[in-house]
Amino acid sequence: MDVLLTVLQYSCIACVLVAAAAPGVLIVVGAIAVQRLIPGARETERRLARAPEVPIGSLVPDSVQRITGTVVHIEPLENPMGGGPCVYWDLTVKQRGRYVPRVLSRRHVATPFWLRDDTGTAHVDLQGVQVNLRRRVIWRSARMSDPAEHARAMLAVANVTLTRFLGLNPVIWIEGAQIAVGERVTVMGRVGIREVDGAAAFAILPDEHGKISVSLAAHAST
Repeated sequence: MDVLLTVLQYSCIACVLVAAAAPGVLIVVGAIAVQRLIPGARETERRLARAPEVPIGSLVPDSVQRITGTVVHIEPLENPMGGGPCVYWDLTVKQRGRYVPRVLSRRHVATPFWLRDDTGTAHVDLQGVQVNLRRRVIWRSARMSDPAEHARAMLAVANVTLTRFLGLNPVIWIEGAQIAVGERVTVMGRVGIREVDGAAAFAILPDEHGKISVSLAAHAST
């Protein structure tokens, strides 16, 4: 119901702007409305902060619970942003648009991992799950110079090729997020039992909405 009311509110605003013939403002307001309706990193962090935390050893199957632990890899991923191995990475390439940035490409890769605390371990698999982590700008194009080797490698991973115009680079930048091996992470989802390597183990599975909420532990408490 809250989401429906929000949609109606923004629809009314859009109608007024159309009547006023303000296309530029309408595009900006529309983009803001979409961002408000799509859960982002901050909303995920607030949802996790409101939920009580449970020790992994005390998890109850078939309930939605929140746990925090240290990431232990099973088969780690190579990190295209540099640094050590990770279990999840996200690269988004954006270009400056007339009113709002335009997403040129987004790639994200996940691999199953263990989350461990002092009481036990739980299996987490974020493959096919929408993950909303805080992203940071890790590279921004310079107008006159070619991108450095590490930036070219990330653009290649994202399948983006720079096309220069009159000798100038377009204004683009790369935002990235990752879950590194050894990092403390908070997750919330439906607790299940899964057989891993021939043994039964706790697993965090998608909830009734098909979601697993995940955040770096330091952000989930803010």
